[in-house]
Amino acid sequence: MRKALVQERPAAPSESLASNNTDSQLAEVTVTPTGGAGYLGNPAPVYPSDSVSLGEVGRVVARVLTREDGSVEAIVLQRSSGFTRLDEAALQSVRTWRFEPGPRWVLIPIRFSLG
Repeated sequence: MRKALVQERPAAPSESLASNNTDSQLAEVTVTPTGGAGYLGNPAPVYPSDSVSLGEVGRVVARVLTREDGSVEAIVLQRSSGFTRLDEAALQSVRTWRFEPGPRWVLIPIRFSLG
């Protein structure tokens, strides 16, 4: 399992969902490898700052068809997080990933959570 931590500044006090006065809010994106295709050190998607400010969390599952050279040939949103911003961030990032060579379908679960 790979994790990427992103420090975000909280929204203006009137827009903040946080109940305490912290200097930053911890946003985490977790990618769990499945399907036997090596991830080759691909970066986790960036947590959209608007989603952090609005408290949007969820799990996206992308279904990816890899090419013989390990690049992405096709990507499908298998499961939505319920938030367009999170879904788009996940798909945009995964489109640029490289996998171990060989054509195959891979499911990539990506969890956006706030701590």
